[in-house]
Amino acid sequence: MKKVILLVFFFACFYGYSQQTNRYTQYTLNNIGMNPAYAGSYQNKVEFMVGRRNQWYGFSGAPTTTFFSANYGYRANYSYKGWHGFSAYVEEDKVAAFTNKSAYLGYAYHMRIFTGVNLGFGLMAGIRTFGLSNAAANSLDPAFQFTKQVVRAYPDFIPGFRMYSKKMFLDVSVRQLYVNRMQQGSKKIGTSDAKLQPHYYITYGRKIHSGYNNFMFVPSVHIQSSLLAIPQVDVNCMVYYHKRIGVGANYRVNNSFSGIVQVNISKNIVAGFSYDYTTTKFRNAAANTYEFMIGVSPVMMGDEKPNKNRVANCPTFDF
Repeated sequence: MKKVILLVFFFACFYGYSQQTNRYTQYTLNNIGMNPAYAGSYQNKVEFMVGRRNQWYGFSGAPTTTFFSANYGYRANYSYKGWHGFSAYVEEDKVAAFTNKSAYLGYAYHMRIFTGVNLGFGLMAGIRTFGLSNAAANSLDPAFQFTKQVVRAYPDFIPGFRMYSKKMFLDVSVRQLYVNRMQQGSKKIGTSDAKLQPHYYITYGRKIHSGYNNFMFVPSVHIQSSLLAIPQVDVNCMVYYHKRIGVGANYRVNNSFSGIVQVNISKNIVAGFSYDYTTTKFRNAAANTYEFMIGVSPVMMGDEKPNKNRVANCPTFDF
């Protein structure tokens, strides 16, 4: 039985790695992971974000994804001609015997196209590695007689575009733009024809203030897919109260419902937690999926002292 489960993981993971990219329920919190053009959206401000997504919790060899991001927006002498964004992003995705690691550095340029509306263009460049080992298998099993880890490394580029204001945001980016075969010399994962397909990310959201600005509603839609596949759609709605706490729900079409809670736990620290409930028949094995993220915006020299009765500029509450 264990061999059957491992083989299912093997082929499912191979298909997932060759065709799909990572998805996050809190996509409006992991902004750099969704779009490199987000870097520098808030001038002269540093943001750090770390997060982890555990799928099928309690199931041996289940998928886990961990990421860390940092970005900084720089505007020289308050010039209104444009400003710059710099970013770094590191991510590790593990599924049974597969390990995918990636690291990027990014740059973005922002400009004001007309009053209240900004435009940003960004690009991340880095390297990704795919690893396959038999650590999760029985070493005596003849189906897993290789002893060395198979590693495939290749360059990767992520371009992005962002239009945003105090009332809306539109993000567009492409991952796995540089088409690679999952083969390096005599090392390969899957068949020699296996390729990583480019995936596009599109996110659109509105910011609606209500109740003398005590409440803010942020409905959004996220679309993610390759050009040859059926688009995967997330429909999300968050409600924030006094920029102190946010609650919301996410529906991943034909996949799951999610509950989300985001809380400002300090003047410049925000934490988010989500739990996904699978709606497909696979829920008996994959019902327990959760995601945790925490963001920090350090106080910089020259920053104005925040009002103690208000939340400082946090990565997701700074609307």
